[in-house]
Amino acid sequence: MRIEGRVVDCILTRDGGLISPYVVLNVVQSVEGLRKFRIIQQQDYSVEILASIIPDEAERALKELEEKLPQVLHRLKYKITIVDDIPESIGNKAKLVESLSLRLEASRRGG
Repeated sequence: MRIEGRVVDCILTRDGGLISPYVVLNVVQSVEGLRKFRIIQQQDYSVEILASIIPDEAERALKELEEKLPQVLHRLKYKITIVDDIPESIGNKAKLVESLSLRLEASRRGG
């Protein structure tokens, strides 16, 4: 049996807390007009949202993201980057939320 699905990381806060990726996914997925998206937390704890947006929906979708994201990102800095497309991840697993901060912390702890 083979199980496939999405791979997600938690988002790490500056004080060592964790934000569930599913909370952030629910917010982003609720925004109409997004074709695809990927959420990447950088090593400096900031969050980048790569968003492929239907052109006619762009202004409204960006406004909605700007209103909703602060509620779930707990004062982490973020930016929204509009892209034409988001390529599939290696192995065809959609890496919707990736935390480079979490990986850095794990490597520092030897894990």
